[in-house]
Amino acid sequence: MRTWNGFATLVWLTVCVCVCGATSHGQMPASQGAASAPAVNLFRVDTQLFRAGERKPLLSTRSLFRRSGQYIVAYDFILTDDGEITVLDMGAQQRFILVSPARGVLTYVPLMHLATFTMKQRERAREQDRELFFPNFAETKSGDTIRFASPRMFYDVEVANPPIQGAHGLYQEFANWVAKLNSMRVRDRNMPSFGREFVNQRVADHGKVPAKVRRITVENNQRMEYWTTHEYTVGWQDEDESLLSRLNEQLSSFREVSVEDYFIPKPAAQDEVASK
Repeated sequence: MRTWNGFATLVWLTVCVCVCGATSHGQMPASQGAASAPAVNLFRVDTQLFRAGERKPLLSTRSLFRRSGQYIVAYDFILTDDGEITVLDMGAQQRFILVSPARGVLTYVPLMHLATFTMKQRERAREQDRELFFPNFAETKSGDTIRFASPRMFYDVEVANPPIQGAHGLYQEFANWVAKLNSMRVRDRNMPSFGREFVNQRVADHGKVPAKVRRITVENNQRMEYWTTHEYTVGWQDEDESLLSRLNEQLSSFREVSVEDYFIPKPAAQDEVASK
């Protein structure tokens, strides 16, 4: 899943893939030569996030996937005028790239940093929160729905066949990294990633992708319920190519800031001074 400001607890539920092999200068890599290029597979995932009982989505995203041999690239867009773009670079750089069109800035989050952060989270877990860090779900399956239940977390996942061969594994890997990212960026309001990672892994073990997810969590005796829907399409459209073209320009022109400044923006005056 994915707004990042205020919806970070919800965003990780959307699990929309966004992997990109950007170069160190921000540009997206050039295509391989025609003589050596393997077959290219493209697909798209449109995701909507709803609060239980509401018809208007809280969030809509589009994720674009490209697979060429072992090279996997995908891009995730929040579908608003200035919606954040999240890029997961699984190539040599091994990092997230977070792009904020509203502020004209971007930042990089190394995957190793996220992995270390989540392990330290688990080491520091309080005994009363142990279930969140060491989930123990009861798993049942009925038709196309897999249910995961524990006292503080509950998932109903309606599954579907992947749009292209192997997409279930890619989706699972991305979803796990997104869960880690969001557990770091809003630490006091977001759940640890471990429960969601377990669910992601089990769905992939079945060779499936999520089509509809119902999630219920209980925190401080408060019950929260959300739904997400995922629609898969093979191939891209012209509007998708336009999103990618604009992203390439943003990667080249936006100012890089630290992770801390990206997550907690400075006051406008300080930000202006820092840019000079």
